[in-house]
Amino acid sequence: MFNASIRTLNHIRDIQSTTNVFKFSGSITQVITIAERLKSAREKAGLTQGELANAAGVTQGTVANIESGLRKSPRELLAIARAANVQAEWLKSGKGPRDLLSNELTDGPRKAVLKLAFRVGIVQGGDNGFIEDYVSAPTGQDPDPIPYASTLNDEQAYAVKVRGSSMEPTIMAGWDVVASPCRPAEPPDLCVIYFTNERKALKRLLWRRDGMVCLESISAGYEKITEPVENIMRMDKVISIVPN
Repeated sequence: MFNASIRTLNHIRDIQSTTNVFKFSGSITQVITIAERLKSAREKAGLTQGELANAAGVTQGTVANIESGLRKSPRELLAIARAANVQAEWLKSGKGPRDLLSNELTDGPRKAVLKLAFRVGIVQGGDNGFIEDYVSAPTGQDPDPIPYASTLNDEQAYAVKVRGSSMEPTIMAGWDVVASPCRPAEPPDLCVIYFTNERKALKRLLWRRDGMVCLESISAGYEKITEPVENIMRMDKVISIVPN
């Protein structure tokens, strides 16, 4: 029901084809020039050329010139890379990991602005942090979108309202959790997790290695769980928690 509800959203298209939960950060060999790498990183971040320029403290013309191939060794490369949440070396040469580590991410000069996400239903925590109940909106989504603050554009973000006290004090009853199927989950991100046995959970990703993932409940009193990667369909990164 949860997946079906998400697919009904007009602002979500082809979620499965755009989501790759277990893709490790690394160089992308088919993105061979700095122009292509910058455009790829900017589009992945959901930014226009103007938004990226504002975040990096450069002009839109600078970004446009790099993406068009007119500038191949920009002196503003470090600032632009950080604004796009990618490693400067990857942007410059295509070598090494692509994405910044979680502890390297920074909003920098980028300012959070008000975004909207449609609520697709109501969830309640159950045994060991798994989602016990899911009540979908009658038409697949509530008519009124949920406002949340974000530094990035994400048209595929969706919201679920939390019912009950099982997730307190991290998430209180009545609060909304906004998640994205297109934001790669990295430790220690909070995620909405879809298992192949149709169970769902709201947990924190602690680590991922050797074909396994370790997940931690956000509620006290539950043990960490370790699952093979093949038991998980996808993990949607929580990008905002909206108080009631």
